Amino acid sequence: MSAFIWTKNWCEKNSTPHITYDEIGSTNVEAKRANLTQAEMTVFLARKQLVGKGRGKNSWLDTGEDCMLSSWALPLKSAPSLIFPPLAGLAVHKSLSKIFDKETFGLKPPNDLFSSKGKVAGILIEVASQGDKHRAVIGLGVNVLSAPEVEGAACLSDSSTLSEDLWSDFLTHLAGEFEKLTKNPSSLSPEAKQELIKAFNQTDDKYQDIDDQGNLTLKDGSQIKWENL
Repeated sequence: MSAFIWTKNWCEKNSTPHITYDEIGSTNVEAKRANLTQAEMTVFLARKQLVGKGRGKNSWLDTGEDCMLSSWALPLKSAPSLIFPPLAGLAVHKSLSKIFDKETFGLKPPNDLFSSKGKVAGILIEVASQGDKHRAVIGLGVNVLSAPEVEGAACLSDSSTLSEDLWSDFLTHLAGEFEKLTKNPSSLSPEAKQELIKAFNQTDDKYQDIDDQGNLTLKDGSQIKWENL
């Protein structure tokens, strides 16, 4: 079994544009370097990542092809809106919750996804722009079949019996959610706002509201800006 092979097979079966690497520094770096003329969502996929990127100065640790080490490049007509990052996290959360429905998942702002066992995924969103062409790069690392030996890490197989078919169902749902983001929504629907707050509170029950700029209101009345997380 290999999360890398499963994901590669899914891309080929669904004719999803993709570029694969046996070994690469960072899929996000490669996705940002790629030609901006690509008009379709493209998946950059690595068997092994040497310099996996996390938010700020953090790095993403992985266990090679047991994990999905990927970047999803989404073409946009304008630079990503302020609400794009929270919605990207929600897209992953919804897909995990839909397919692995015997598990409960939480979304820790700004970029971590947790199961009841621990951290199973991380997201890093970056932007590539060239004139009037824009691309959102959603770096997504998922511990599928195993997790790195660090405190708090977990994998999907800790609580679910995984198969290639089940993983393919997850990718299909995720691709559909990411495709919605290519419209680059600038505001949150009431439903999305409710879903985000519920997902946040699964990891830390302190969130009350989120506005269209990504500002979070806590239950104690204080506010946190998304970029300050």
